[in-house]
Amino acid sequence: MSNHTTFQDPEHYRALLRGEELPVETYSSFIHEATHHWCFLSPVGTALSLLYLSVARNALRWAVTGSEAKLNRALDDLLTFQVAVSWLRPLSEGLAQFAEYDVLRPERGPLTSPPMVSTLLHLFNLNDRLKTAPAADPRPAYYKLADDITRWRVSRKSIDRKSELLLQPIEAEGSGYLLGYLTVKQLWKSARRFYEELNDSDVFMMLLRKFVFGDYALAGELLDRRRPAFQRGLRFGNAVYNRLYFLRTMPFDQEEVPWSEWETILATPSAKESLPYFGEADGPPFAAMDTIKAVEKGRKLLFRYLREASAPAGFAAKKMPLFPADYFHDLVRERHLMWLGDVAAKWVSIGPQKGQILVEDAVVFDNYDLTHVSDEGLDQLKLDIYVDLYANYQVTTIANERGVFGFVTRHADGEPRRLTKLRLDRRMIAVTTDVIHGLVHGYIARTNYPDVLENFWAKGGRDLLNRTYMGFAFNFNGEAESLVGKRGIADILENDADLVRNVAAISLGASAGLSPEGLRLSSSDYPSDPLDTIRRVGKLWPVGDFPLASVDADGFLDSAF
Repeated sequence: MSNHTTFQDPEHYRALLRGEELPVETYSSFIHEATHHWCFLSPVGTALSLLYLSVARNALRWAVTGSEAKLNRALDDLLTFQVAVSWLRPLSEGLAQFAEYDVLRPERGPLTSPPMVSTLLHLFNLNDRLKTAPAADPRPAYYKLADDITRWRVSRKSIDRKSELLLQPIEAEGSGYLLGYLTVKQLWKSARRFYEELNDSDVFMMLLRKFVFGDYALAGELLDRRRPAFQRGLRFGNAVYNRLYFLRTMPFDQEEVPWSEWETILATPSAKESLPYFGEADGPPFAAMDTIKAVEKGRKLLFRYLREASAPAGFAAKKMPLFPADYFHDLVRERHLMWLGDVAAKWVSIGPQKGQILVEDAVVFDNYDLTHVSDEGLDQLKLDIYVDLYANYQVTTIANERGVFGFVTRHADGEPRRLTKLRLDRRMIAVTTDVIHGLVHGYIARTNYPDVLENFWAKGGRDLLNRTYMGFAFNFNGEAESLVGKRGIADILENDADLVRNVAAISLGASAGLSPEGLRLSSSDYPSDPLDTIRRVGKLWPVGDFPLASVDADGFLDSAF
């Protein structure tokens, strides 16, 4: 469990609690984090979680009993986990950056990604906006939202943030942000040649996520203990490369595979259709003729690991009586909820077992009925806010120093009964998880695990990881790859901060489909003439078919970045 919070301003959390519309500046951080959540609530994401939880159970058993019977297997699982997480980091970060800088609600078809739906619903109160729109034509409400997001994207804050991205090193070592972002951006430019629907960046993001994170066959590569750890990791990395290459080339007849088939595959399942524990974001497994067996193998292994990792930890009761026996099960079961942050609150009694919940003297929940706790001595509270990106509701837990005793939901049609079965005590989960991380660290500290992992990366692993993405990031343009790899964007742009910022602004304008004049009209924070920037960049960047900043044949801004 991460201690990350989605918003920096406490007022944004208060607005969420009151059901008020948030300012458009919250768009970037929310959709970025929501995209991460969506990617890892998937067959591959669940496989990674189960690998780590299996190691954690063995570490807990070691701490309680001293048994090292499964140490070698645990080390193999942990090595596989670390290699796979490193291999996915550029793609995961790239998708989140792509959502932040390029994605807009689709203009056609029934598909909209869960991060985008939740952004529109929870941040911008789309339902309320649609109520005020003409019944027969909701388009003006959507156009207004798109315009607001575009103006935010070409604001000074967004331009500065995109500039920081462009100045990062291209290699996967470190964050992998730039390498991953360019990979996703170039794959989008390639894939949309094959289906008109992929011109919608949000729909493309759904397809890319499905190809990698939603692939049960890839989950099977990670969970197959018959293979040594590094073989599992390398087979996984090779399979990721193959999926990306398939997406770039689409080597099949589009007439034989109509877009309607992809719509069925990509649709977010209803509550009745979703698979428990790891299928809330994914419908039925999909497979090509050559992957049917691998997909079925992945499904079986996921269920096997799920049973292994989430079984009650009753063996810890004697030595660690405060450790929740169902900790592992609860952790797996609550993964579908995305935690946004917490807010301090206060209880004010207004009658027997009834009260108001205040945040900074403003009532956020009125006439709240207590059913599981007495109001005697009730005073200081903590509210934790979650959203379900897939069932589209918001839930707030209410807790005091003794733990969670209630919750409030918004947009939660039919969900309260399901929620009562979850133990959403974030403080308890966070404390217990810190204990588990410490046990895992102690479990492996007596081994040569760090040296083995570093040796893998030093003797070819890092090079293979970079090669997995580098070609895609530059659309296999060797000149562009060499220039950025050797010099970096800052040096190419003469270490001129204003020029970097102008290039970032043009790249954002290109994603929004703006002309040079449109960029100037949309951004009050961009006083420069885009055409002057384009002329100057043209002298510094010689790769015309992989532009840093240019104007296309139709008069719109263009940028590979």
